[in-house]
Amino acid sequence: MQIRINSEPGLQKLLNSYLKRGEEIKKFIEKNGLKRFSYKKFVADLGEYCFYTYCNHVFIPGSLKQSEKATAPYDFEGTFIRNQIFKKFWDRTCLIEVKTRHAQENDPYLLGIKLEKFQILAFVFLNENYSCNYISLIDRDGLQGKITGKQNRLIFKDDNIEKIISSGNFEKIIPTKNKGV
Repeated sequence: MQIRINSEPGLQKLLNSYLKRGEEIKKFIEKNGLKRFSYKKFVADLGEYCFYTYCNHVFIPGSLKQSEKATAPYDFEGTFIRNQIFKKFWDRTCLIEVKTRHAQENDPYLLGIKLEKFQILAFVFLNENYSCNYISLIDRDGLQGKITGKQNRLIFKDDNIEKIISSGNFEKIIPTKNKGV
């Protein structure tokens, strides 16, 4: 079983438009004195959309629900289907935290990992054009001893994290343009 990431031409058209407008906004803001501009909330919400869209099939139909508030301690809750790879989680609702990175150079790092707030970590990696490149679901028990520093940071490398399920091998994407948007 694997997570399959499909192309969504309608969404990609909107994202390309967003990217173009984002570059215009960035130039405007820099012209007016600021050094950087970012759409962090947009990236997080898009990551949650990708998780919901591409991982919904590994949950019992209707059980995957997004938390009501953006400030909730977790992003989703759901009950896994009865597949052998999810046996540890059968017959119980799991809390899921989604962490998203957009074309981050080198090994992506995830901040604010609070193991007591979820059972499953969903890592979503977006390409430079905001299309989904990679998703993995990780059991929090496999993260013990890997969270470091005051910011509760996890450095994600494909070989240092045991995944429950993923969309394939993680490959670093090095951005070439639109940096900081």
